[in-house]
Amino acid sequence: WFNYVGVLYALGISMAVAGALSRWSSAALGILSLGLILLPEITAPVFRGRESSLPPAVALTILAGKSAGLNIYFPALPWLGLTTGGLLLGRLFLQRPRQAWRLAGSLGAGLTGAALLLRWNGGPGTLGVVEGRGWIGFLTFVKYSPSLAYVAWNAGLILVSLPVFNWVAQALPGWTRLGVIYGRSSLFFYVAHLVIYAGLSRILGPPGQGLPVVLLCWAAGLLILWPMCRWYFQFKRSTPLDSWWRLF
Repeated sequence: WFNYVGVLYALGISMAVAGALSRWSSAALGILSLGLILLPEITAPVFRGRESSLPPAVALTILAGKSAGLNIYFPALPWLGLTTGGLLLGRLFLQRPRQAWRLAGSLGAGLTGAALLLRWNGGPGTLGVVEGRGWIGFLTFVKYSPSLAYVAWNAGLILVSLPVFNWVAQALPGWTRLGVIYGRSSLFFYVAHLVIYAGLSRILGPPGQGLPVVLLCWAAGLLILWPMCRWYFQFKRSTPLDSWWRLF
């Protein structure tokens, strides 16, 4: 609880800094995003073998590891690069939506293919090969810090899925409204899911129960969280526009 530097740390910094950079030009945001995403790949060789004793400035900003008694899993700068990249994509969707939909699909396919090539090669861009057999091992990428292959794989899948979800939203608007509730209460969802899934794991059994139990636990948690998130969203919407509740 007290020495874990996780996802909320990186998200908080990324949102605050990206907000301050929102007036930058698209070209500047693109260059910044690419540079920050590549930082772990550039600096990792310098600190290889020192993951348990990284300088605090490096661990908090660039490379995951242990430093000054802290376990740092989400260094800020690579995730800031993804956030500013998302800011750039959002700007394109607002200004040229048709072009943005086409770009999302083609860019996503290209990134997914690039991730597979990087993983197949197992060299630069992977921050080391994760041990494991079969297709699951092959599709396991280094996340702490986010390797280039990890970023390309996940960003690629998300971008490819955007046109699909857009089609579903138009064909089945009722179903998409159900899912939007989670996104409108995302921080509340994150905090609540820690408690809900910890409780479900104790009820449904210890770790190692197999994929069917995991899927059952996942679905049950989403069903429990939906009315909670819906209530919180309605409560948040009832508060003044400058209310602190709206940040959560």
